[in-house]
Amino acid sequence: MDERRIADWYQKYSTEIYRFCLTLLSDRALAEAALQETFLKALRSPEKSFHKGQEKSWLYQIAKHTCYDMLRKQRREMPQGTAEEFLCHIPEKDPGHPLDFADMVSSLAKEDKEIVSLRIIGGFSHREIARMTGFSLHAEKKRYERAIQKLRREYEEESG
Repeated sequence: MDERRIADWYQKYSTEIYRFCLTLLSDRALAEAALQETFLKALRSPEKSFHKGQEKSWLYQIAKHTCYDMLRKQRREMPQGTAEEFLCHIPEKDPGHPLDFADMVSSLAKEDKEIVSLRIIGGFSHREIARMTGFSLHAEKKRYERAIQKLRREYEEESG
């Protein structure tokens, strides 16, 4: 792949792809690594890997697979123990720090997190998201609608 083209895409899409990775991984360092790996994979890919004008969705697909690979690897490397043992090592959130997008969607199922992120961060249409995720258009729209309703309920419960 042409280095100049990848550099242009990095300038254009890196911020939103980083946010997407952060949403899926919930870890800034892992999200940064996933972002870098996404563009390295794109650089190593043949020119015919995507359809002209579809580079954004192609990059998101690479990012999604990269994030899921990282999560699988992390799960395999996780030491054995009880859930309580792991929870005591998770640092507390700063109560004065406002929730970011990744925190807001953390309660959603993996697939719903992906759909909401692609729609809100990536700005993809429901049809594009359905194609990227493999859901039917109807199923994707329903999942998105239910996820947004769930987030609204949670927000209302916390703030009121």
